Amino acid sequence: MNNFPDMSCPPTARPVERLFPFALRAAILVPGREALRRRRKKLLFVLVTTDLSENSRADLLRDFGDLPLVEHYTAADMETFFRLRNTKVLGFKKSALAASIFRELKMFHLVAPRPETRIAQPEMTARPPSQPLEGPAGTASKRREPPADRRVGRGIPAAGPADSLRGRRHRFR
Repeated sequence: MNNFPDMSCPPTARPVERLFPFALRAAILVPGREALRRRRKKLLFVLVTTDLSENSRADLLRDFGDLPLVEHYTAADMETFFRLRNTKVLGFKKSALAASIFRELKMFHLVAPRPETRIAQPEMTARPPSQPLEGPAGTASKRREPPADRRVGRGIPAAGPADSLRGRRHRFR
């Protein structure tokens, strides 16, 4: 069976599997769905096996739709490459190594299906530039400019060269 979806895109000369031992050593792998949900903001992409059920795949697309999902390898391959038994979902933390792995696995990117029904967006009308912005009480709000020197005008003298070291002296003693 050919794992390449498009024959016009030939496989690379160097396989991506050569980078997997480095990923293990760098500890950028996050196995399991619950761990992925906890570390969602630190992930670059999620690797999903081809033998994952359709319901689980739909759950992943719903939960991690904003992250790139890559579908490649089987659970047996994951055990061989990453020494993780029965792992079907594996996340990669953001790093240069994960970016290199994702770049080579990009051809297996899983695309989430577009929803058929669209929510009607309210029409945005541009306000003419001559009208002022309205404040919360219906009055025109004006943006107040801060003073040039915040200390001047408040009864505090402007900072001089001696004042710049005043706060730091106690730290160096």
